[in-house]
Amino acid sequence: MVLTDISDQVLREAQVKHLNRVLRTISACNEDLVRARSEADLLGDICRDIVEIGSYLLAWVAEADPTFPGASTPIAWAGDETSYLVHARLDHDPDHLRYCLVSAALGSQRSQVCNRLNATPECAFGELSELGAQSVLSLPLQNDGRLYGALTIFSTQSDAF
Repeated sequence: MVLTDISDQVLREAQVKHLNRVLRTISACNEDLVRARSEADLLGDICRDIVEIGSYLLAWVAEADPTFPGASTPIAWAGDETSYLVHARLDHDPDHLRYCLVSAALGSQRSQVCNRLNATPECAFGELSELGAQSVLSLPLQNDGRLYGALTIFSTQSDAF
């Protein structure tokens, strides 16, 4: 009897499937750019594509909240409503804002990622991980040096980003 280890092949196939899903999501978002009739439609469609095609838990776009330093206000979102409501509430909690990736992305104008929620103190997001989030990515949305907001994506898989 001969046994063959196919674990590397299985891993490569999973990576190819993931990359294909990412490419389909990017392609759909590009189509959204062409078809958008308004900024609100564009942002909502992109969030929806990220969730539906990309298979992510939640996607949202937020801008800095001028009334609460470090906090943000969502302007578009799609995905798990409970996760959205929890994160929207947490985004005005001073304890959460110390480590909030959205706040950090808006403040630093640099991408922020936590690929393993609760693995380190700066990624201690217990409520979100209880709802299924395992990885979070927050990307500042900029053009010509002007910051417009941040796109944040929650994944149910560790090391998704």
